[in-house]
Amino acid sequence: MAQKKKASRAKKKAAVRAKSPRRSKRPLTGPALQLAAKKADLKFRRTAQAYVAKAAELESARLARAEADRAVGLFYAAQAAEAKQPFYHFLAQGDSWFDYACGFSLVHYLKSLFGPEKAYFQNIAVSGRLLRDMLSDDFKEKLKAGPGNGAAWNAILFAGGGNDICGDSRFQDWLKPYDGSTDPEGYITTAFDQEVLFLQGIYEEAIALVAKFAKGVRIFAHDYDFAIPDNRCVTGISPHLESDFHFCFAGPWMYPAFQIRGFHKTGDKVPQLTKDIVKAILKRLADMLAGLERKYPSQFVLVSTQSTLQPIQDPKLWANELHPYNDSFKLLAQPFYDKLRGRISGGA
Repeated sequence: MAQKKKASRAKKKAAVRAKSPRRSKRPLTGPALQLAAKKADLKFRRTAQAYVAKAAELESARLARAEADRAVGLFYAAQAAEAKQPFYHFLAQGDSWFDYACGFSLVHYLKSLFGPEKAYFQNIAVSGRLLRDMLSDDFKEKLKAGPGNGAAWNAILFAGGGNDICGDSRFQDWLKPYDGSTDPEGYITTAFDQEVLFLQGIYEEAIALVAKFAKGVRIFAHDYDFAIPDNRCVTGISPHLESDFHFCFAGPWMYPAFQIRGFHKTGDKVPQLTKDIVKAILKRLADMLAGLERKYPSQFVLVSTQSTLQPIQDPKLWANELHPYNDSFKLLAQPFYDKLRGRISGGA
């Protein structure tokens, strides 16, 4: 019995030694610390070089994808013309809701719903792009040029405004400090209404451009379903990093802003009030887009996505604060598809 107890104590001591970090027998010196710092700097620089190389590789892959999509579109457009069957050409400009590198976006599912034999999407959207940057020379050139096979665009698709509201730490500009009130509308600043008017002006400029270079073609733009300010960001797990290492590639965008304005502290559960404020803000953006549809009924179509994802603001439906999961994007693509088919197939 005594021998078993001794063996048990020995095992426990061995386990403790295994868990405890080994202490270096060498005393710390200035040169040793300098050498460690130099190695860390070298690792950083090599990693940065690899990151830049990957960024260039990503852009090259993006261009190759665009060329491959174009080749497919031209092929099936020619087949459809020969068979005297309808074929649709769409120019898509926007943000990550049209081009989400960490998952599938609306355009991916729209392509699937139409099928390559029926439609070609020239997608020039880029994650993180602001609406104020979307009327670029590249967009204007592609709008003028058309699909490249002598056909005309059937519709221009826009996904814009989300980054203007949430990007570059701007979200806090739309929030008044927490004062105990439970009215979500009361926390939205007049600066946000001014921003919405500014975004409206950009959309009206887009409407004028399309009327000039693609006469008779409508813009189809979506609003944003109700995002959740729960502090989740675009991240990923690398096998080369410690399992508990958490790195945000982009975001979070809203939770920190609410924290700065005093709505909660770090680590607090997401208050219902902050969720309601996000809903109120996104509704105002949607109201602006609805106003454009009323003002330009033959040139602008709003695709309403709000309340498509149910339950509203359910974290199981959202990959992070601003981006739904793939299955959720698939659900959001359906109303866009329905509007496009209804309007370009002879509908009003």
